[in-house]
Amino acid sequence: MLSPTIEVKVPMPSDPVLSKDVIVKLDELLQQSGEAERGGDLNQSLTQGQVAWDILPEPKASWDFYPQIIARGMLRKFTAKRDIDQVKAWLQLTYEAYADSEHNNHFVNMLEGSVWRSLGDDNNAYTIFEKIYNREGRNGFRGENINHLEWFLKQRAQRRG
Repeated sequence: MLSPTIEVKVPMPSDPVLSKDVIVKLDELLQQSGEAERGGDLNQSLTQGQVAWDILPEPKASWDFYPQIIARGMLRKFTAKRDIDQVKAWLQLTYEAYADSEHNNHFVNMLEGSVWRSLGDDNNAYTIFEKIYNREGRNGFRGENINHLEWFLKQRAQRRG
């Protein structure tokens, strides 16, 4: 299950700002995408999300808020469709949207581990959760992520056998 925790990059005064027209269009597309998803039309939701991604000016990941929202949403939807190739692509785009070339952002790491768990890929999930655990210990799994800690600790005990 994906974690509902939301982390938003705080804009700096020097960060570029999208034009009002682009923001209005992105908001419209994201609203339509959400409505389609809630209505059970995952394909339409993905289409709207892709259009939103496509209208982000290059470099797409450099903008505040929208790349993170779009990438996470697309990742969630492709996870629901169990489209591994798209999951991998959107995981990479999510790391880029969070300016994390080293793949050490706690939020995105937890999201990635959750994705792999929901897809039944225990090896990838374990690897990511081990990374979090080695870096942050039990504190890396606070709140709604406690179920991932329990799963990780059981997996670790089994693997150490």
